[in-house]
Amino acid sequence: MMRNRLERQRGNALVESALLLPILLAAGLIAGDLYVVSRARADLERSTAALSAIIANQDSLTAAGLDKLVEGVLAGRTDRYEVFLGQVGRNGEVAWTLSAGNAEGLCQNPLENSPYQDPLPERDTEDTSNSAAMMVVQACQQSGALGLGTLTLENDTLKMVAVNRMRTPDLELDETLRQRAGLPDEDDEEYEE
Repeated sequence: MMRNRLERQRGNALVESALLLPILLAAGLIAGDLYVVSRARADLERSTAALSAIIANQDSLTAAGLDKLVEGVLAGRTDRYEVFLGQVGRNGEVAWTLSAGNAEGLCQNPLENSPYQDPLPERDTEDTSNSAAMMVVQACQQSGALGLGTLTLENDTLKMVAVNRMRTPDLELDETLRQRAGLPDEDDEEYEE
């Protein structure tokens, strides 16, 4: 009698273990994927904040300098990414916008419509003096390259936005960047004055 009971309990433990093993495996895979996504978000946030802070402290910017800066800050990436950056006044008015990166169409440019709709520190909709400006940088990364095992992200793109107050209210762009941003030539502006 006692022996039958022990064999039944051993059988129950075996069945319970067999049922519990897939649950533990799935939980481990999900935890691993959450860790990978968390690291990718932290890396993208660090890169975006660094890019915004560096550009916000410049007096002028050249096309070659911007390309090297983006390449340096986002160095070692083998995934697809897209970066939008632009100068926004305290009233939300977008002065100019540029894009960089090795992909297009990963996310929508938040700076293409003026005024800028997302939150800004020190926003003052009535300030038209252009005495202060913000550097807004949005970086998007395709999450398909993360190699997730079980998780599927809602829109397959990680997005991060960084905003920094600019040292000077008007960053001087070289001729190539002015053309990319759709700004008039500096010579044309001088003739208008």
